[in-house]
Amino acid sequence: MDKEPLNKGVNHFFGPITSSARKVLLPEIQKNKAMLWFSSPYEGYECEEQVVYLGPCPNQNLLPLMDYAIPKYGNKVALVSSNYVWGWESSRIAKEIVKANSGSIVFDALFHMQETDFSLCINNILKESPSFIINNLVGESNYSFLKQLNNSIKENTLMRVLSCNLTECELAVLGDLPNLELISSNPFFESTITPELSDKTSSLNKANRSGYFWSDLFISICLCKGGQIKSILKYSRNTIDIA
Repeated sequence: MDKEPLNKGVNHFFGPITSSARKVLLPEIQKNKAMLWFSSPYEGYECEEQVVYLGPCPNQNLLPLMDYAIPKYGNKVALVSSNYVWGWESSRIAKEIVKANSGSIVFDALFHMQETDFSLCINNILKESPSFIINNLVGESNYSFLKQLNNSIKENTLMRVLSCNLTECELAVLGDLPNLELISSNPFFESTITPELSDKTSSLNKANRSGYFWSDLFISICLCKGGQIKSILKYSRNTIDIA
């Protein structure tokens, strides 16, 4: 962590995206009695006094999502996850839910954070014909997996993919995926709260989707605005730097 902001008296930090980055920041945050505003979904099992958790944890997204999916689609489940704490805990909780519903995990694998080749993984998943896939991949791995999965499925066949970290702002990156049914559980969906975003005749339809991260980040900054806070910051993937 860049300690320059701390040395300059900054005591409020906004970000980062991943849980692994949050855990790297925490020791310095605690040592310097600062406050971290974390707006991404996280895996739970952590409650620090110096962290404001604005993103949902599994009892708020994964559990309701599976409570919906298992009765509707079946209990034969495939798991794909990024190999870090978010993927580990999300997969572990999903396995417990599947077991409690007398289901089976037909595929389970962890992948490096930047993995983009999922050809073997997808072949093995399709052989098992799961009721649905739980996708705990992040970043480019997430996009690559979904695109390759869509291209590997026979025409007029639909594969359901569940996620707790896929948002509207990422749909433009994914493009058309006619062979996938993407089911996501998030704090809110912009096109639901603001219907004008889905209305092609509305000027808001051309607005860029911000997604939960930036929306929650904006809320956290607004909550701080009323106080005397020395925190002119900018966000980066792994750290917070003075702007």
